[in-house]
Amino acid sequence: ALLDSEQAKRQWIEPDLADIQLHPPLLPLLSQLWMKFRRQDIAHEDWVHKTHLQVAIAARIQHGPQAIDLMREGIQRLNAKHGIAQTPEGGYHETLTCVWCKLVELATPEVVDEERLEQILMRLTDKNLPLQYYSRERMLSWEARTTWLEPDLAALS
Repeated sequence: ALLDSEQAKRQWIEPDLADIQLHPPLLPLLSQLWMKFRRQDIAHEDWVHKTHLQVAIAARIQHGPQAIDLMREGIQRLNAKHGIAQTPEGGYHETLTCVWCKLVELATPEVVDEERLEQILMRLTDKNLPLQYYSRERMLSWEARTTWLEPDLAALS
């Protein structure tokens, strides 16, 4: 915004580089998946649990606390592209998205090599992992699908 301002048109403005954040490098696989996700270029049949995790890991490494917002927005856009309707049984699930992002955050260091990536994926491979924190009834509720619900069995930490 400052570069497009009237002030910038009239005088030299000293660049402020303090806000530039250099992200750690991503493994090529994660980088490619992240770009495909942002372009909504992941085929419906390829948008499986492992791919969700890999994209969430990339988001976590590249964007830290903003990862959840990027995942939320990206999943909903991808669902819309694939024609997936929001219903009580399907579509975007807010609580699950937040839980998986939290689990990825807890499991993922700042930099991930191939060996560490495989370890993280192995730890998070069980799709029923959220049921350690939520009762099935709570997790399958419309409220959990459309808003964030706190766990009812154990704290996420």
